[in-house]
Amino acid sequence: MIGCRNNPQQLELKNLLDYARDIGLDVTLFRGCLDTEKYKAAIQQENSEAMSKAVHGTPTFVIGRSTATGVDGTMVVGGSRMNYSTRCSRTRSTKRSGEVDLD
Repeated sequence: MIGCRNNPQQLELKNLLDYARDIGLDVTLFRGCLDTEKYKAAIQQENSEAMSKAVHGTPTFVIGRSTATGVDGTMVVGGSRMNYSTRCSRTRSTKRSGEVDLD
């Protein structure tokens, strides 16, 4: 969502509806999902799972496998338009064990 990317602090209902309209969503249907909190439980569950695995950004890729307690391998966090091999060659370690961040 372009508006959301440019204004990450502007997440009031009016802004969300404007962003939905800008990208061509059915605003009535979108508003209904927001009002009924249709996906709230699923989002909370996925957020809890991500936090339990120390995932703190999107997109996050696991090179290896995820386990019940975390990651057995390396987590690559961040988005980029570069191809995968170029991105891997430019990774740098972060403070969290087994995680790399891409700029």
